[in-house]
Order: sequence, then structure tokens, then C-alpha cells
Amino acid sequence: MQDNKTPYLKLPLPDPDNFLQVDVHRLIESLQILDVAAQANEQKLGKLKERGLEKLALALKEITERLDLDETETQKLFEALVKLSEFNHFEAMTLEEYDDLPDSKLTDGVLRLIFRGGGG
Repeated sequence: MQDNKTPYLKLPLPDPDNFLQVDVHRLIESLQILDVAAQANEQKLGKLKERGLEKLALALKEITERLDLDETETQKLFEALVKLSEFNHFEAMTLEEYDDLPDSKLTDGVLRLIFRGGGG
């Protein structure tokens, strides 16, 4: 029996020289390992997200206290932060650079901070 494994996770792989009865069990083992790893990663991501939300809540509290914002202003700030979190990429450019940008470069998921040129 050939005992091939993946290079990184060392998961059992089938081999053309092995009997199907052997490789079926190797594939089952590999899928079970991947399933456990995926569940562990999902739990880690959940904890990271929780911590991130806690930090965001603390930062929002500090900002609202420093700026002495009322409840309506705080809600607007929170909604703006939620909108910002939907973007996966940020770009800063001048108005002139934006005007010269071809339509093919305008994609969803990109927040562009556009500044007016110096005009001196």
C-alpha cells in the first residue's frame, strides 16, 4: 500500500496502486480531519469577530463621550461605521485622479476617499 500524504496538512491521499477498499478509508479520514479543522477555524473567527465588536463598541463609546454626541448623532455615527465595514478596500485619490479613472476600474467594494486638488 502506498502512503501518500498532502504536503502541508499531511492528509492521507489515495493512490492508483492501492485497493479501493484501502483508499476509501483514507479519504474518509482526510475529510474528517478537514471537517474538524474547518469547525475549529470557524470558532476562532467567531471569537475574533466578538473581540472586534467589543473594541468597536468601546471606541464608539469613547468617541461619543469626547465629541459629546447625543443619541441620534451616536446612531448616525454607528450607521456610518457599519457602512464603512462593508468595504474591503480603501483608496485615496485627488478629484483629478478620480475623473481620469476608467470605468473598468470602478468596482464595488472599494471606498474611494476623494480629495480636491491643492489649486494654489
